[in-house]
Amino acid sequence: MIANIRSAVQEKLAPYSIDVVTERPTSGSYYMFVLGGTGPSVTGNCNGCLSLTPYACAAGVPLNAIDLMFDVGVPANPPGPTGADFYVWTVISDLGAMAGMMLTETANDCECRGGSTCGQLTQTQCELGEDVPVAANQCGVTGTQNEKELLQAKFGCR
Repeated sequence: MIANIRSAVQEKLAPYSIDVVTERPTSGSYYMFVLGGTGPSVTGNCNGCLSLTPYACAAGVPLNAIDLMFDVGVPANPPGPTGADFYVWTVISDLGAMAGMMLTETANDCECRGGSTCGQLTQTQCELGEDVPVAANQCGVTGTQNEKELLQAKFGCR
C-alpha cells in the first residue's frame, strides 16, 4: 500500500517541483510524512486524530518538518476515499496545510477537512482548486485560495 500511496501522491503533485520518496533524504530540504500507529499510541493522546500536522497560518511551515499520519483505517461510510486514496488525500491535505493553505469545507477539495460537506465526499480523489472559499480558521484568513498557485509559489513547477 505504501508504494501505491507514494505513486498516487507523486501523480497528483506532478506539476510541482516535489519528489515523493519513501526514504528520508540525506541532505536538502523536505517535508516528511510518517504513516503508522494511532494517535494515543504515538502521542499519548489525540484519540481519533487522522494526523498531527505542523501548521503556521499562511506563512507556512519551515522545511524539514515532520507530519504524523495515523493508521486509522478507512472511512466507515463510503462513498469517499478508501484504502490508499484515503491516505493520499491526507498527504495532499497535510502538505497544503504545511505550505500555508487554509482548510476548506468544499466537497472533494484536497483541503476539505471540516464541516458536514467533507463527510459527504462522492469521489475517491481530491482536487486542487483555484478559487476555493476558505473555512473559518484560527488565522483569521477569509476569502478564497488558489491551491494550485500556492503550491507553485511554495515549491515551483517542473
